[in-house]
Amino acid sequence: MTNLYYYRIYGLRVQSSEFLPYLAISIDAEYDLSINIIYQPVDKHPKIDPVVEPVYASDGLNADGIPYLTIWRQHFASLHIIAKYVIGTEIATFTCDRSGNNINVYLSEGVRFYDMIAYLYGPIFGCILRLRNSTCIHGGVININGNAVIITGHKEAGKSTLIASLAARGCPVLSDDIATLSFSNNDGHYSVLPGYPCLRLWEDIIVNVSNQKAEQFERVLSFTDKYYLPLTKDLNIHELKFQETELPLKAIYFLKPRNTDGLLTIRPVSEYEAVRSILQNAYAGYMLEGMSIASEFRLLSDLVKYVKVRALEHPNDISYLNDVCECLIDDNP
Repeated sequence: MTNLYYYRIYGLRVQSSEFLPYLAISIDAEYDLSINIIYQPVDKHPKIDPVVEPVYASDGLNADGIPYLTIWRQHFASLHIIAKYVIGTEIATFTCDRSGNNINVYLSEGVRFYDMIAYLYGPIFGCILRLRNSTCIHGGVININGNAVIITGHKEAGKSTLIASLAARGCPVLSDDIATLSFSNNDGHYSVLPGYPCLRLWEDIIVNVSNQKAEQFERVLSFTDKYYLPLTKDLNIHELKFQETELPLKAIYFLKPRNTDGLLTIRPVSEYEAVRSILQNAYAGYMLEGMSIASEFRLLSDLVKYVKVRALEHPNDISYLNDVCECLIDDNP
């Protein structure tokens, strides 16, 4: 009899054919997303219709000049989403159906398992959430005084570093990479759903926030120096905590490019700038089409009327992190 594993992530109840590290384990066997991991040579992987153009290709290129990750959306095929992670001659192929209820992962022999889950937990789950009409922001989420605070901004703005620094000050982490919004028709409030109990950090940041050596943890991707820092209770060898339940959304902060003149400022932004900035930092925004774009715009236009939105500018110097954290905590009493 095949073992099955059950998890919770981004509001999804997941059943997997294999153990998936770092995810929050579910105590019941109910699920609305099935993941099946299949080990097959590349020539047995599902094929993409050659006339279909990709909706996404990663900026990072492998040694052959091919994007590490490419995603296609086949509107009239049973395999609605196909994504391929390519490293050398080895490939991980992800497929999901139109409903977003089933994911198949095809792994060739040389693909590192932790490389695969980096893309599964990020872009692939992002596609699934979008197929289910979830609104997602590319950013980390932290619990400050019982409320969810989203930290977003452009790539390399320091989102994960700031989230980890707040966690080191006792603020539980709600999500490291995807802020998944939930709206309650009962009270008209917005909340954020928990991701998975793990941070993905550069080596020096792990040492700074946890006093642990990064080498004892798994690399996020085989070709980077980012590592998984687990927050699960059984693996937690530091004081950082994970927020296991959704929280009401109180504030969104946009990290501006880090400056060199020592300025630390938090300023309000207009509703127009807030909506525009959230759309620019949408997670898996390439999945939005037609009516879903209009629906997301209406939701965000309503959200910024009730949620505090700020721009945050801070120095490009790790010694200022404590000051930045204090400002954020003081701004969210």
